[in-house]
Amino acid sequence: KKFLHKTLMSDIELLVVDNEGSYQSEKELENILLALQDDPSQENFESLNEYYMCNVENRLAVEISKHNCSKLAKVLLYRAGEKTENKLEPELTDGAKFALELFYGFLQHVDGFQDEIEKLSAVELGRKLKLDRHLMDDDEDHKMLTAELIAYLATNYPKFKNWKTYVRSDAHQIVEDYFKNL
Repeated sequence: KKFLHKTLMSDIELLVVDNEGSYQSEKELENILLALQDDPSQENFESLNEYYMCNVENRLAVEISKHNCSKLAKVLLYRAGEKTENKLEPELTDGAKFALELFYGFLQHVDGFQDEIEKLSAVELGRKLKLDRHLMDDDEDHKMLTAELIAYLATNYPKFKNWKTYVRSDAHQIVEDYFKNL
């Protein structure tokens, strides 16, 4: 059975019990974010994805602290733009793709995360997410996810309505083509 409860501890954490009875906490999220800042390994992204799946997508966590939402936004915005070291043909890292996917999920489900993103200007958001890189990726599913994110931003946030202000002009046609299929 899924349930949410508050427990007083030395540092007063909000604990959430998932279906397997393991504990997910604000402190755990903070530790995952610290690890991702230092090391964008698949393992660390999988830890954040597990936190997301257990606590956010399944609606077990009612809220994430403002402090952790701020850290989460900074980490995902930074990691979403990462590319490989190849100077001739740099590509998005798998971590960058994962970061964008998690960004979209948290944006849809966590009010505090939404508040953090609304602090950004449209141009700043586009610059940090590097949406053009995601749109020009070879993976069609990832392009579609990126177009869905842009459509979500444009329809749910007045300041992000004009997506052409935060998507580089060389990617506009790609967005328009995907919008026809949404």
